[in-house]
Amino acid sequence: MSFLPKGYKVPSGASRYLKLETGKNTVRILSDPIIGWEYWEEKDGKKTPIRVRNSKDIPSERNYSTDPSEKPKHFWAMFVWSRELEAIQLLEITQATIQTGIKSLVDDDDWGDPRKYDISINREGEGLDTKYTVNPKPKKELNAEIKINWKESRESFDLNKMYSGENPFGDDEGTPFND
Repeated sequence: MSFLPKGYKVPSGASRYLKLETGKNTVRILSDPIIGWEYWEEKDGKKTPIRVRNSKDIPSERNYSTDPSEKPKHFWAMFVWSRELEAIQLLEITQATIQTGIKSLVDDDDWGDPRKYDISINREGEGLDTKYTVNPKPKKELNAEIKINWKESRESFDLNKMYSGENPFGDDEGTPFND
């Protein structure tokens, strides 16, 4: 018997928002995504993300940040189970390669609904040289403990609160989503 259980990882005080790390990030999508556009506004020297349902709702005047890396981006947001962190987290995807990879799986009759299998998102590189690949894992039933955790949590979770800058987790923990 070893000192620590096999595969043990020291908890990192993980955020409730999944940040895709370099290497493999394995998730099980738990919720339907919300889809929209995100841009950044500067107010009192602070950049704040603004999310809208439709690109037509982005102001035509240039009151959003002029930083090219912060131009309006199409986003998906959904709750996922992070296999690495063993936690429910919110995943926001603005990378077209990840969106296209997941959509290809959804459109494929052999894969379909991504809530029925894990997805591995591999991140390589840094900055503008970052590349992502999306790979499905074999279909399998979600662990009963995770199902219970999700069932108990989802009643207070509301992704649509992201459109108004509120906390989508429905509690007072942490900071509002736009902070």
